[in-house]
Amino acid sequence: MKLNKKCFIQFGYYGSHPEDGSVHEINFPEDTIFFTGGENDIGDGKHIGAFHVLAMTKASDKEIYKVVGQCWSLRSVEVGMFKTKIFRVNGYAFIELSDCISNEFVFTDVDKVNELLDLKNHPVYIVYLNEEYMISHITRINRINSYYNVDTACIQLRSQIGNRYLPMIQPNDNTELSSIIIPFHKCDAYLLDESYGKELFDEMLYIALSDIYPEYNKKLKGFDLEYINKCYTNLLNLNKTENNKILENFNVPSNIENIKNFNEKLPIKNEKFGIV
Repeated sequence: MKLNKKCFIQFGYYGSHPEDGSVHEINFPEDTIFFTGGENDIGDGKHIGAFHVLAMTKASDKEIYKVVGQCWSLRSVEVGMFKTKIFRVNGYAFIELSDCISNEFVFTDVDKVNELLDLKNHPVYIVYLNEEYMISHITRINRINSYYNVDTACIQLRSQIGNRYLPMIQPNDNTELSSIIIPFHKCDAYLLDESYGKELFDEMLYIALSDIYPEYNKKLKGFDLEYINKCYTNLLNLNKTENNKILENFNVPSNIENIKNFNEKLPIKNEKFGIV
């Protein structure tokens, strides 16, 4: 895809309005559309008359990095903290432009943007592992209004700090995109395949509900949500051993990295996987 959508953009900085900034010539992919939460979408701070903007495109990762390489004020939107990748919603990637002005901006209505993203029919699921390799919570993105205004539903089973069982259901939450895809509290985020995401979301929802309504246990698939933790605990024990024992003696499966990265499904509890 060609970078042939040219924009001349000025960015604001601390104590300096975008009107006083240098003009940057930025070339975007030809399919790029721009949207914003408007002048009242303050975010982390901006100047009067300026906008926080998201550029949305189906360009390749390589082309995205070419765009952001043109100016340090542009940021590709990426998911994960320790192992990142371009964040995409049904094929669309995003570039963040903060506190900026441009005569070339033609903003697409946010309702139209969400029609293109089709989150109503194909929601995006992100699951989080805490520092102890326990699945902490899962978030479903329902609508993106701007970088600082995203509608979500969230199911939490364990605390993000430590490892307490702390179930919470947030059916309607509003937060920043960065809080979803680059989590705080030593968690890491993983973008899930849609069908697997729905399975895990429903599983965690039913677990939280079954504390009050035991009949929800009947709806469980039986995913072993502690599986990754048990595997990495065994790996930690292996690293502490003084002799050269092989991994198989510690019952650590060879595909644990694929499972940890949620490229393969968690096993079902009643299946025998040799984890002790």
